[in-house]
Amino acid sequence: MEYAEIANQVIQILNPASDFGLKVSASLTGHAIWDLLKKRFTKDAFAEAIREAEEKPSNKTNWDELKIRIQKALVEDEDFRKEIQKFLPKSSDISMEANVSGSGSVVVQNVGNSHININK
Repeated sequence: MEYAEIANQVIQILNPASDFGLKVSASLTGHAIWDLLKKRFTKDAFAEAIREAEEKPSNKTNWDELKIRIQKALVEDEDFRKEIQKFLPKSSDISMEANVSGSGSVVVQNVGNSHININK
């Protein structure tokens, strides 16, 4: 899995404004990731990014900054990368099933924060 995708998944779990975050932010996974970040990164810009995202979760810029810091840590720190991946779903854990009938039916799966527009 690419570092950017790992960072995106972490932000989706932590950010209560994301659809997934609303469901998981109060869960053990969300709390465990926050704990890991706070214990591991106590100084410098990373700690500041954590604090700002926590104090002002509605500010998208704070989440973007935290995502950049997480991605940088993933690239530079193999131990952190292994630790954080324990909290993320494995690709084999994700499945999709669709029963579609009728003419002109469309099935779409959206992964991440991207937008999909379908015009007929």
